[in-house]
Amino acid sequence: MAYPILFPYGEPGLQLNWRCESYQGAQGNQSRVIVTMLQYKSALTAVRNDFNPIIRAGKLTQQWIIDSYLQVEAYNLNFIRTHQQQLRTEINQGLADHLENAAQNAAVKAGIPVALPSSFEGSQRIMRGRCSDAMTIFGKYGYG
Repeated sequence: MAYPILFPYGEPGLQLNWRCESYQGAQGNQSRVIVTMLQYKSALTAVRNDFNPIIRAGKLTQQWIIDSYLQVEAYNLNFIRTHQQQLRTEINQGLADHLENAAQNAAVKAGIPVALPSSFEGSQRIMRGRCSDAMTIFGKYGYG
């Protein structure tokens, strides 16, 4: 238990494959959806009418939010790692073959390659897009 002040009764956290029973689907039907780590953490920090110790904990709230962000990112990376077949990684097969040949030539053992999607935070595509957006804003409004 990392935060006994925030959770004095030892409330259980998110279990893997936890399903939300009362989700209203797009067609109006009730469907069962797995709750993601981000949805769970967002629900814990929601502002409601009753007292929420997570929001009122001051610097401990900031630490909890940082830890929660890291947990969400680890959850997302684990999903990407375990669902490589569904993420169309066969496109990168040529790159994987090249890395394997280079590792054999260098007499080192290569690990298991994991292809990150282009929409992943920190990828080249996202960084180029943000740089382009920043240049456009700077060009329109100038500095200062």
